[in-house]
Amino acid sequence: RDALASDVDVLHYVGHVDDRGMQCADSYLDLTDEELEIGVSAFLLNACQSYRQGEALVHRGSRGGIVTLSDVANSPATKLGRIIARLMNSGFNLRTALHVAKRELITGHQYIVVGDGGTTICQSRSGSAVVVNLTDTEQSSWNFSAEVYPNSTYGVGTLTIPNLDSARTNYYVPASASAKNVDVSELYDFFDLEVLPVFINGKLNWSDSTSLD
Repeated sequence: RDALASDVDVLHYVGHVDDRGMQCADSYLDLTDEELEIGVSAFLLNACQSYRQGEALVHRGSRGGIVTLSDVANSPATKLGRIIARLMNSGFNLRTALHVAKRELITGHQYIVVGDGGTTICQSRSGSAVVVNLTDTEQSSWNFSAEVYPNSTYGVGTLTIPNLDSARTNYYVPASASAKNVDVSELYDFFDLEVLPVFINGKLNWSDSTSLD
């Protein structure tokens, strides 16, 4: 109760949900209780069939959150929670964070957004939400593409340009920028600018811990 009433940006609940509500250490807490005080801005209810409980949070003042439509297994649920947390910390909104997580985990399709999917808690260093895609070539270089998504600060129609010498073209958000045969050194310089999700040959990595050697 104290956590739900507190003025926090994101509540991530990992546990069990059934008709009685959210399972806590001492009892169950039903979020449909009209006397419950809600102060959290966004949430991830990482439990089986948590839609009804999440919907109640939105009705009681939360801006938005991510809930499940079916039973979820513990290991992939934990992994998805970590991905969502890093993405939102990098300036992604709820809707786009879940979209990216679904690319990495097939179990992500068990989750949906309720409330305002455009809810953000942080701003990225560049302002936009960017997902990088790399595929290797036979010339010790990489084919590069970047998906740029709108967020609360820079919405649809924003003009953007990748800070990459090989792709210095203006785009309107949402955008897909691309460049072929980009040198590794140029990519490392790009990764030093901010922490980004990077799909390397379809597998999710992060720009602050990616090795292209």
